[in-house]
Amino acid sequence: MSGMRDHYETLGVSREATAAEIKAAFRKLARKHHPDKNPGDDGATERYQRVQRAYDVLSDEESRASYDQTGSDQKATPLDLRARNVMARIWSAYVMQANPGVKPLNFMRESLTSWIDQAERNIRRLTQVASHRGKLRMKTSDAENLFECVLDQLEWQADEQLPQLQAELQAFLRARELLADYDSTEPAGWTTTSYVSTGTGYTRI
Repeated sequence: MSGMRDHYETLGVSREATAAEIKAAFRKLARKHHPDKNPGDDGATERYQRVQRAYDVLSDEESRASYDQTGSDQKATPLDLRARNVMARIWSAYVMQANPGVKPLNFMRESLTSWIDQAERNIRRLTQVASHRGKLRMKTSDAENLFECVLDQLEWQADEQLPQLQAELQAFLRARELLADYDSTEPAGWTTTSYVSTGTGYTRI
């Protein structure tokens, strides 16, 4: 939070403060620093605006969550928040499972590539379910009805799963964009080892 006063510090509350505590602190400080209560004090307006800004951020659940996660009081988009959660999951896996000789950025890039490829394959499979209709010739109406029922069930499952998979893919792609902003500061001579996600963990390749 370089260059920006901490909003919790501004209101004089802890980072675990409840919504009621934040509101009470704001009311107390707003009364204290309101320009009408401090005639002739040139700094009163700035102090009041700082208190108001802190309350605006911390009183909104989504803004507060973004501020706690990023340190910025500029509200992150839902997509960016999901992408950062993806990056945090991969970073946690790197810290807990990866060989210390693996460069973290390589690990994160390769994990993201694996996740993106898997999500794209799953989406392709689900979107191709309907294309199987009419590919088989049935000898009896009973067989045709059974096949239609199976396909109806698969299409229903696809309709249920596709939105989540597409949302995950967008988060993975956004995480890859955010990761591109990072530069490596690792010492020369580190070995590069590739890891890929297996769904339940990571495998060295």
